[in-house]
Amino acid sequence: MKHFLHRCDRAMIYIFIASSYFPWLTVGTLSCWMLRELRWAIWLLAVLGITYQQIFHERYKMLELLLYLIMGLGPAAIIVTSNVRLFCLYTLSMSCMLIFGPL
Repeated sequence: MKHFLHRCDRAMIYIFIASSYFPWLTVGTLSCWMLRELRWAIWLLAVLGITYQQIFHERYKMLELLLYLIMGLGPAAIIVTSNVRLFCLYTLSMSCMLIFGPL
């Protein structure tokens, strides 16, 4: 049972990352083609990551970490560097300022 739950936990990490980005990618108008395609690419990466995790469970830890980082930081870099200014990004930055204050 512990082994099964450990595999489910690893799969949920990929689903959590994909589901965290999906609302940001569907809000507003996305004029950049890369942002529009990223909505579906993030779920494809999640499925590939889960499949990889189930086949190569507890092997190739560095590759697994690399997949997490690509999936977690890749879309963020594209969203932040795009010339699309979403109101949500402003709201997110303001809420971070309220929570963490000026560091």
